[in-house]
Amino acid sequence: MKDALERRPQACILILDELRVAIRHGATTTIVDHDEIVLAKSERNMTRIVTMDGEYRVREPFHAALARLASVGMTQVHRCAAVNSRRVRQLVGRGQHRLLILLNDGRSVVVGRNYQPRVKRQFGGS
Repeated sequence: MKDALERRPQACILILDELRVAIRHGATTTIVDHDEIVLAKSERNMTRIVTMDGEYRVREPFHAALARLASVGMTQVHRCAAVNSRRVRQLVGRGQHRLLILLNDGRSVVVGRNYQPRVKRQFGGS
């Protein structure tokens, strides 16, 4: 029973100012610099926020979380993924219509076909 309560996502994203984001999870609120956010991923009706120090499950749909996080530099690169544009290190072509983003922490994120032209424009890919 205790495990079920601990795993239940209860979080909220709040943009405090141009430098900081508050992520409330359970009875705790974690304040992170927006540069510490690495990426955001959709998980069913929730969003997983990945930071340099940990991961937080936010109980709101991906599109709503992304709308909040866009003001601090998050860029949608797939139907269910967004990256912090300040953390993009490299665009890597993997054959026709396949593109990966390598982040500066070593993670890679697949770019959706519909998002490739915008991603290439924003990050200078050809």
